[in-house]
Amino acid sequence: MASLDSTIVNISLPTIAESFGVSMSEVSWVAMSYLLVLSGLLLVFGKLGDMKGFKKIFITGFAVFTVGSLLCGLSGSIDALIGSRFVQGIGAAALEAIGPAMIAIYLPKEIRGKALGILATVISVGIAAGPIVGGLLTQYVSWHWIFFINVPIGICAVFLGMKFIPKDRLPVKNGAFDSPGGIIFFFALATLLWPIDEGLSLGWTSPAIIGSFCVSAILWVLFIVRETRCTDPLCDFDLFKNRNFLAGSLAAAAMMLAFSGVQYPPPVLL
Repeated sequence: MASLDSTIVNISLPTIAESFGVSMSEVSWVAMSYLLVLSGLLLVFGKLGDMKGFKKIFITGFAVFTVGSLLCGLSGSIDALIGSRFVQGIGAAALEAIGPAMIAIYLPKEIRGKALGILATVISVGIAAGPIVGGLLTQYVSWHWIFFINVPIGICAVFLGMKFIPKDRLPVKNGAFDSPGGIIFFFALATLLWPIDEGLSLGWTSPAIIGSFCVSAILWVLFIVRETRCTDPLCDFDLFKNRNFLAGSLAAAAMMLAFSGVQYPPPVLL
């Protein structure tokens, strides 16, 4: 559901813009707000899962995602829709952060690789199916249903999760939650994405765009300094000393950059 909603909206952006009478620049934040919150809170929910238990965070995330989907479908203005996508993104961040972790914790090592492969397949199918499902719903029903479709699935998922996910084990880590690190990371990402999205309309050399890039650079440096000095960081940078982990992370980042770069233009240009 989380991966499906990262692509299902893009095909409907021109229709949503026409429905609310707004520009494509403004309606792009329907997609951007979701991805911003999802990306900005992954580390936060990963840490909360370690501290509070995976089942609790996962089911809460599914509930928030479902409520956010309902609010998106009921939105009567572009501002309400963007705000509802923020809510939906919070739930999606919990799902994507906790899902793979639960496989690693709850399943025996003999089938762990197979389970992760199934998860990756489902995520890929969701990404690929998003534009198709979104296009069909927008053309034959209404763009509102690209969000309403999540509600019954989400309700069922919450009840299934409560019944079948094993009880939370003792927290893996009992240290204090790094709130400053989470805030710095979120705003570092936000001040990077905003000028990328608005640079063409405001001008790449405008003070607002240049200033936002500078603020983002400062915040990224502060985040790295914070996490390397924090006793219980959100992101353990020592992991990147492992060449296999670093290579895998760079490969995944390159793949997602290439994939994400072609999501937005086709619905607008076609």
